[in-house]
Amino acid sequence: MRIRGGLWLGLPVGLCAILVGCAGTPALEPSQLTPLQVRAIETRSYETPDAKAMLKVVLNVLQDEGFLVDYGNSELGLLHASRTVSGGTTSQIYTPAIARFSLSGNGFFGSLTTIEATVNVSPLANQTKVRINFQQRVNSSAGPLNGSVFTAIPVTDPRIYQEFFAKLDRGLFIQKQGL
Repeated sequence: MRIRGGLWLGLPVGLCAILVGCAGTPALEPSQLTPLQVRAIETRSYETPDAKAMLKVVLNVLQDEGFLVDYGNSELGLLHASRTVSGGTTSQIYTPAIARFSLSGNGFFGSLTTIEATVNVSPLANQTKVRINFQQRVNSSAGPLNGSVFTAIPVTDPRIYQEFFAKLDRGLFIQKQGL
């Protein structure tokens, strides 16, 4: 009987130790990629000399994905857009990176996840270069910390960028068809 009582007492203490040990784990492991490798993942060149038309296609793809354009400058070929969801529904946007964050246990009660996209479209001779980068930001949406940033993580998962550029390819096709 004494062993059984000690076991019940030791179980909560053991669980607390496990939880405390897991609390220090970062949401996503820092990328082992060099800045040049990250740039290669984030950039594609297209066989069109019209950078402004390409910027319009990028804008359409981001809007199709539910992003709101925060600002843009067609002369610089720059766009900044974001998409925000409640902490519990992060599977709705660019799932691989977001799902890893949510499943890591570092999501916050009363939080909003925002994916920010910054796009740079540059003409290059008879081509146009498109570079996009995504950042995941978790903000508090309740209590005294309302609006505070809990964490901001650059998204470096190549699948996210492959998915975006595949959608951009489809957007170019739609534009060429005049739809």
